[in-house]
Amino acid sequence: MGSGFNAARGVQLLAPMLVAVLARRYGLAGGIALAAGFALAAAGWVWLLPETRGRRLEP
Repeated sequence: MGSGFNAARGVQLLAPMLVAVLARRYGLAGGIALAAGFALAAAGWVWLLPETRGRRLEP
């Protein structure tokens, strides 16, 4: 689980730089649209994960 959290933090480090690059080319709305798209993709991905409530999690 720690590896997953650290990988996400690494991606979050690059996100502001990518938004800045896109904002130069497409304007600020283009950069923010990319961030919003990633947020929607992450929200949709959560619904695909299996439900573990009430189950014993094996290490």
